[in-house]
Amino acid sequence: EVVASEVSWDRGVVVLARSAVACAVGAVHVSTVFVGLGRGGYKMGNKGAIVVRFSVFDTAVAVACCHLAAHTEKVKRRNKDVAEIMQEVERAQWHAASTAAGIVHHLFVLGDLNYRLEEEFAVVCKLVKEGKLKELQALDQLLEQQKQKKAFFGFREPEITFKPTFKYVPETQEYNEKRTPSWCDRVLVKSLPGVQSTPITYKSLDHIISSDHKPVLAEFDVDLLHTSGLRSLTEVATASRSVTYKLTFERLTASDLSVEVGDAYSACCIVQSVSFEEEEFTLQLSRRDAARGALEWIDIDPIALVEADTTFERKYFSVTVLVDRTPASSNSAASASASAATSELVGFAIVPFSTTGDFVHSSGVREFSAPLVLRGMHCGYLKGAFRVGESRERIHRVFSTMRSATVGSMFGTTMNAKSDSVLAGMSKEELAGILDVEDSDSSQE
Repeated sequence: EVVASEVSWDRGVVVLARSAVACAVGAVHVSTVFVGLGRGGYKMGNKGAIVVRFSVFDTAVAVACCHLAAHTEKVKRRNKDVAEIMQEVERAQWHAASTAAGIVHHLFVLGDLNYRLEEEFAVVCKLVKEGKLKELQALDQLLEQQKQKKAFFGFREPEITFKPTFKYVPETQEYNEKRTPSWCDRVLVKSLPGVQSTPITYKSLDHIISSDHKPVLAEFDVDLLHTSGLRSLTEVATASRSVTYKLTFERLTASDLSVEVGDAYSACCIVQSVSFEEEEFTLQLSRRDAARGALEWIDIDPIALVEADTTFERKYFSVTVLVDRTPASSNSAASASASAATSELVGFAIVPFSTTGDFVHSSGVREFSAPLVLRGMHCGYLKGAFRVGESRERIHRVFSTMRSATVGSMFGTTMNAKSDSVLAGMSKEELAGILDVEDSDSSQE
């Protein structure tokens, strides 16, 4: 089934889903970004991208189909194109209300990225004929820009085992002498920690000769994450008990920043996750170190989490770092939050609650270091330590609500008359034991 389709200039995207999983696909958002010719704030669409974002179960996926600036010498321009496209990807991530800002489990970038091999035509053709692809990859602009952290930071590309895909003489298998053969057509992926995207196939379709490019085919085996269904009434009863947790930062430091912080009057961190009781929390700056290019937050109040063990996506939180160079009349958290709208954006970091995959039972203080990324470029590090503890407060829901249709929608089944009869056959003591309460009053019965 067609999930999304969009055409913009010479770019087109069609997202398809097998019927078996199409019902689990949702939150579809399509946007376009133009980075081509133009000035004065207007740019044409001869270069740009189509960005499609959607969810599969609890897994957020984004696909950016790109056509970047051409010609060997335009490396900086291509990097700038990537930055503008990644900005649109970030905006698309913030658009989706069902997920925490900045959290996409799998982000794919594909298309005519136009990065070239920096060598003469004859030299490249000789290496291609000899099958020396590793030597050719040492000349590849995209791999070099990744190494320098100037573009596609954190992205991975499957091993290249095929010849350069550009520039051919159409209707032949011969390279055009007007351009140095290059791997212009690429597929890259960036996945969050704890979720895997394993390449299965990465090849060019050499039999297609209608274009000066060879199409590239990539297949990945990716983790699709979803809430586990519950099978027994005891498990259902246990799941009906919500537990409140507390996220407490021991310290939080942004360092090696690509922006100057010496003249920053204030800075704030906005911490977001779908598991927080509020939409976001703004943390005030405690001190700055201009020499180290660092910002530090200490003495941070705990943040409340609820039902933090129910979906995989809640194993992450995002942190947005901003600096404000305008003198503030107040140092209150409210003023810091208000100034965030006009502050300079430093970068985003995605931090997993647990590297072991078990959020609820993680104990002790967890040290972390996560890269700060903005527009696909590395711009610093967010380091610190936090702990997650269970609050003493427990919320017990009325057991009878489990017989409603909402429970059926949660677990993919319908609580029918048989379920009701089982519940009705339980004694007061059995219900109290399942619900973990000392005494059941009439309302809990």
